[in-house]
Amino acid sequence: MRKYGIQNFICTEIANCIPLYLDHLERYCIDFYETKTHGYNETDGGGGTSGYVQSAEHLAKLSAVRKGKPSWNKGKKQTPEHIAKLAAVRKGKSHSLETRIKMSNSQKGKKRPPEVVKKWLATKAEKWRQK
Repeated sequence: MRKYGIQNFICTEIANCIPLYLDHLERYCIDFYETKTHGYNETDGGGGTSGYVQSAEHLAKLSAVRKGKPSWNKGKKQTPEHIAKLAAVRKGKSHSLETRIKMSNSQKGKKRPPEVVKKWLATKAEKWRQK
């Protein structure tokens, strides 16, 4: 409306519902009337930016701004309570065979520095001695 001016739009009530269902109704109407592809809606509706696709130019600008800056959570430690929660969620779960094969294939053929291999082997040996 800002771009084309409010005087160029007609406001008509097309449905009546309780506020609880407004987001759902908005999504339905945008889909039904195809106003995302043949209208002025940029998103799927329902409060938020669901379905909005940013241009390649905009993504490049965002990338340039973030280059060289550390991640927002770099150096922040998780609390022991949070670590325990995460462990509880993961307990008893394992990757599917298909996922394990993909993970294995992604690591095959990679060369690692000798000091990394030495440290890895020492850790493995220590774990075997503890058993």
